[in-house]
Amino acid sequence: MTKQQTSDRLSEILTTLRQQVFSAPDGSRFQVSFRFGIAEYASDGFTLQSMYQIANKAS
Repeated sequence: MTKQQTSDRLSEILTTLRQQVFSAPDGSRFQVSFRFGIAEYASDGFTLQSMYQIANKAS
């Protein structure tokens, strides 16, 4: 899977999650949100820190 395919798929999942409303056991309602960044080992960095920085910039 390419980085673009991965990004596209995660965007679809994010869109679906943003539309969902969940109910907690106490009856309160909430929505879930997240953000993502994609980094690929070797082409984007060799250390966890460098890959994290690349992924964080992309999100």
